[in-house]
Amino acid sequence: MSWGQFGRTSAGTGDNPLETRLTPQTVSNLRRVWHRSLGAPEVAGSPVEWNGIVYVAGQRIHAYGAGLGRQRWQGGHGGLLAAARGILYAVRDVHVPGSSLVRLHVWAYDATSGRLRWTVKAPVPASVGIGYGNPTVSGGTVYVELAFQVKASGPLAGRVLAFNARSGALRWTAKHGGVSEKPVVANHRVYTVQAEGLGAHIFVLSASTGRVESEVGGAEDLMAVGPVRLFEAGQGEVVAAYPMRGCRSFTCKALWSRSVGRAYGLALSPTALYVADLGSGGGTAGELLSLRVGTGAVRWHAAPPGDDGGFTSVSVAGKVVYATTPYHVLAYPAACETPCQPIWESPTRSYPTWVRGPAIIANGELVYTSGQANGPVAYRLPADVAPRGEKAPGVSGTQSSPSHGRVGNVGARPSGRFDSL
Repeated sequence: MSWGQFGRTSAGTGDNPLETRLTPQTVSNLRRVWHRSLGAPEVAGSPVEWNGIVYVAGQRIHAYGAGLGRQRWQGGHGGLLAAARGILYAVRDVHVPGSSLVRLHVWAYDATSGRLRWTVKAPVPASVGIGYGNPTVSGGTVYVELAFQVKASGPLAGRVLAFNARSGALRWTAKHGGVSEKPVVANHRVYTVQAEGLGAHIFVLSASTGRVESEVGGAEDLMAVGPVRLFEAGQGEVVAAYPMRGCRSFTCKALWSRSVGRAYGLALSPTALYVADLGSGGGTAGELLSLRVGTGAVRWHAAPPGDDGGFTSVSVAGKVVYATTPYHVLAYPAACETPCQPIWESPTRSYPTWVRGPAIIANGELVYTSGQANGPVAYRLPADVAPRGEKAPGVSGTQSSPSHGRVGNVGARPSGRFDSL
């Protein structure tokens, strides 16, 4: 099992139901096993993992073996990453020589060796600024979205691009989207948020042609798709669910919605929608919410530790919910009660860190990127901890009291996005 793209799946669920080593009974035994610094400038986006290799990007791509963190290769062009079927994809803006303009590029590398397989320039004009989301890989296609301005005083335009994952050939382009964390792909459809100023709402496109099939009245940058519902949230102080069928207009009514502060992360399991709320600002702290998928009712909520302020991302694996604040990674049991308490927390006193983007969890290892270490940080269970939730020596089924460390002050959103706008 792998965590090959932002949100793990093309549907953006952020859930790894196949994880068996890290469970509510074993997760309190996590120990830091390796970390690496990429050097300046800062790391871009979240890590991805494919076939036992962890990939992190700064100006270049760095590939490390999971477990011990030995470097497999480095090189190429850094950016936002996705990996599938032996190919690693990177998306990034590049300055046009001799000008102040930029263009978006997409590269494909052999995931094992780092050898370049193909590269393409986005079929849009060179621009004064480009914003873009994480690439999504689904069904042999790489989907990329961007928003750009050709002139500083000109309008903002949005695009969704679909490339053949093996050759890089352009399959289609759609004049929509541009501002979500990634184009979400599920049920043979692409879900993307229209760029601001172009009538902000969610477009539903055919994954094979890019043709608009319907529009939904949301306008947030975080999305996740389940079997029958589309969920969206963001900094617009609302999280909402929409039906997957029978919605043919952007006036389509939400099945349910509820107010939040500023949603910075979503994760979706079969029974719950998890929302990482950073807070509404002005001293109002955020919270981690577990909501019922069908009604939006609160199953449980958790407060951030100490002066962390709020939560910035959330992931789910092995019936454990992993949430990040600007300073910590915390683990909560998926079956919890309010006020839910963490059963593990990254020990920042021994290793200060600014957490950037969601943690990835696969094959008994948790990895996240650190803004202060400027690279990946990895945790694993000791070798004597039993898999599949079996109790090992010294492991109890009760919640432990994690240590609480503090460091500095972070003002920027530790997001998966790497914008130039």
